[in-house]
Amino acid sequence: MKKVIVTGAGGFIASAVIKELLKNDVEVIGIGNVIKDNICNNKYKYYQGNLYKIESIVKLNKIDNCDVFYHFAWKGLNNTLEKIDINKQLLQAEITAKCVNIAPKIGCKKFIGIGSITEIELMEIMNHSEYSTNINHIYSCGKVAAHLLGRCAADNNGIDFVWCMLSN
Repeated sequence: MKKVIVTGAGGFIASAVIKELLKNDVEVIGIGNVIKDNICNNKYKYYQGNLYKIESIVKLNKIDNCDVFYHFAWKGLNNTLEKIDINKQLLQAEITAKCVNIAPKIGCKKFIGIGSITEIELMEIMNHSEYSTNINHIYSCGKVAAHLLGRCAADNNGIDFVWCMLSN
């Protein structure tokens, strides 16, 4: 692995992954929604942008020849109002699919996304009619949608798809 792209670059997990990749002499392109992050390394480039426009970010900054696409970005993770906003969570799933679709166009053979253990909880609820969902499951629904749409997009594009699970 020589060059990767990482979304959510200003976040806790993404920044830790970026530092580890840089320690292993991997060139990293970070994309995030913060103005500037705090990683200084000559093998690291950071671009601020809205991932809904990932195609424009890639084209404008001439991003190519990447091996792996790490997708850690997710709005509404720590904001309760965004976490229960159906439209915001659906948008995150759509962004995941857009990122998977752009990955092979910039050379990526593998896409790594990050899910949540709440996906498993939601699927358990859905499989048992005696349980009911509630407003707190909207975030989980968004993650499940991102997982499934991402996997379909990866299969359609002929790239490997890895979906990791975090315990919240």
